[in-house]
Amino acid sequence: MIYVISFILFLFINFIYIKLWKKKSKETPTGIGIFLLIPFAFYCYDQNINFYALIILFSCSLIYYFDDLIKINFKIRIFLQILASIIIFNLYKDLININYSIIVILLFFLISNLFNFQDGEDLNIFVLLFLIFSLFYFYSNQQIIRDISLLILVYLICFGFFNRKSNTLFFGDSGCYIVTIILFIFLINELDNLNLIKSVSAILIFPITDIGLVIIYRILKKEDLLSRNYHHIYQKLHSKINGLMYLLPNFFFAIVNFLLFKYLYLSIFNVIYILLFNLFSCVVIQFSIYKLFPNANK
Repeated sequence: MIYVISFILFLFINFIYIKLWKKKSKETPTGIGIFLLIPFAFYCYDQNINFYALIILFSCSLIYYFDDLIKINFKIRIFLQILASIIIFNLYKDLININYSIIVILLFFLISNLFNFQDGEDLNIFVLLFLIFSLFYFYSNQQIIRDISLLILVYLICFGFFNRKSNTLFFGDSGCYIVTIILFIFLINELDNLNLIKSVSAILIFPITDIGLVIIYRILKKEDLLSRNYHHIYQKLHSKINGLMYLLPNFFFAIVNFLLFKYLYLSIFNVIYILLFNLFSCVVIQFSIYKLFPNANK
């Protein structure tokens, strides 16, 4: 019953948010992801998370929301990302070796921006997050994580419903920031669940590879890395092919990588092979788009 009520509530929130935004601006409403603070609050309450750490994380999220409203300096965004990763590390320092603190900070920065880059076309971020939290719902060893993941999935369904038409609603930088906080907390609490860790990694590898290639391309073209770009695979497919074809790469390679991780013995060499496979696939797809649609980069 609580999920039915949540579904109705999230639908109402999305509807009102769009109406209020359009009264003030003609641009596409963005930042709806800020309401992921609702399921996150339920999780924090159940887990008795340190009150001061909770206040800092919520405050950082609200400050980050200003980036969706008026845009904030990129240095502030980086600071907020580093601060959140340090708070999370401190919360679970008993589960993580201190030597991995830098890795946690770097991974948080990478994943947060990965979600941000994937929020460029309507349903793309929806598919990515829906796959991730479906895994938590089905494979988590902890009931509270399964419950909160289902609540997030309900939220995402509402978000996807309002994105049936293009440029209706964007997840926003704040949503990407909050979902990264939730993802990291969930993953840290599931460190002994190797199958889940591998499955989530399988979903993230392809978009990470795509982002890496785009960054290299922009550096070679001497473009401003802080400016908006449309070089990602899903963006090019969305602009050149009608329908939902742009969703296919993330969905397809999530399944392929999932099967590779499932049936290959986990070793450093096999991980490298999977990374190279995704890299090669990204290059082939980008080259194919360039040949089929010569103006795709313009």
